[in-house]
Amino acid sequence: MHFKIPYAHQTVEFDVPDRNLAFYIHRSNMRPAKSAQELVIDALKQPYGTPRINQLAKGKDKIVVLVDDITRPTPVKEVLPVVLEQLCSDRVKEDQVEIIIGLGTHRPMSDSETKDHLGPEVVERFTISNHDFKDETKLLNLGTTELGIPALVNKSVVDADFVLSVGNIVPHNAAGWGGGAKMILPGVSGEESVGMLHIAAGKVRPIKDLVATLDNPMRRDINAIAKKAGLKVIVNTVLNSEDKPIRVFAGEPQQAFREGVGTARQVFCQNVTELADVIVFSTYPADIDYWQAMKALDFAHVGVRKGGTIVLLTPCPERISPTHSTFGQYATKSYKEITEAIENRVIKDLPAAGALLMHSQLREHANIICCSTGLTEEDTRSLGFERASTIDDAMRMAMKRHGDLARVGVLECGEVVPVCDH
Repeated sequence: MHFKIPYAHQTVEFDVPDRNLAFYIHRSNMRPAKSAQELVIDALKQPYGTPRINQLAKGKDKIVVLVDDITRPTPVKEVLPVVLEQLCSDRVKEDQVEIIIGLGTHRPMSDSETKDHLGPEVVERFTISNHDFKDETKLLNLGTTELGIPALVNKSVVDADFVLSVGNIVPHNAAGWGGGAKMILPGVSGEESVGMLHIAAGKVRPIKDLVATLDNPMRRDINAIAKKAGLKVIVNTVLNSEDKPIRVFAGEPQQAFREGVGTARQVFCQNVTELADVIVFSTYPADIDYWQAMKALDFAHVGVRKGGTIVLLTPCPERISPTHSTFGQYATKSYKEITEAIENRVIKDLPAAGALLMHSQLREHANIICCSTGLTEEDTRSLGFERASTIDDAMRMAMKRHGDLARVGVLECGEVVPVCDH
């Protein structure tokens, strides 16, 4: 069988003998009934659990709209103008609205990236800022959660009279699902908050028990911090295999999010009848660096048996991570060694420490062969992966390890999750 799967803005092609194919899964091809703008208008007309946003914003002095960054496929350029039009339709002026890019611990977006992501008209009309997770003077401490996560949140968000977020619902390795209140934590939270969240997630063993789950301790604490921070409304998309919105969910953060996850499961969670010996997959669209690609690797490992092999196809033009430079120094350590390093405070970068706990679990579950144009040989070695220059070479290496009868699973992209009852 011949496969063509996305790789950055291109595709990668390869063959799997019919006798070896265990499964091929992809995002649902559900078709949108309307344009993105029409779907947003419909969602804002009938929000879940809240009045319409123009009614909620009426009489408010300071309004903050949170959006995600270029590491996410959210069609912000299509969604945001409709949201802003609704907000500013009833005695709310444009200079009362600030747009904050919820970076979490990602790098700041450049002016050109911001204009491309949000649209030039939005950039010209509204005040826009990048969240700075390291600037403690711009954070407020709202207490501590049940997991011991300090609620350090962007001061501009907490001080606002009305807070709304625009995002996208997809499976996530540290929160079960992305979207919803995640725009607060990690989106506009401090480094320690993000770090403690990732550490709590990394302590879930096996990590597959967290992927695509709705009710988990991390999501509980994310929701709690978002409520303290004043998040009133979310507007979240669910995208199909062509990255087009098939539904938009708006309203009270937890209620609208739960409704959205119901649809997202149909798109991203696909049943398989067996665990594969070899998994081949692309990390698209989580492919700007390994920090993003690792989420997709978490999903892939769910479908491969212990001791199997994962063939990781990822461009990673920004290499391992531009903001977590110490990750590669510890990435070949075992889960036990990482845990001890965290307890002894050897690893200062707490978000990296949490991600390393997840990374070590992946390496201990399966062999990983990396095929990447962005990760260097040194990067690949520091991550503890084998390296292949082409997908064909990677497949030969995997089949040599597991034999001519090895069962091969193929994942179209980095957002699809194999679901197996065995």
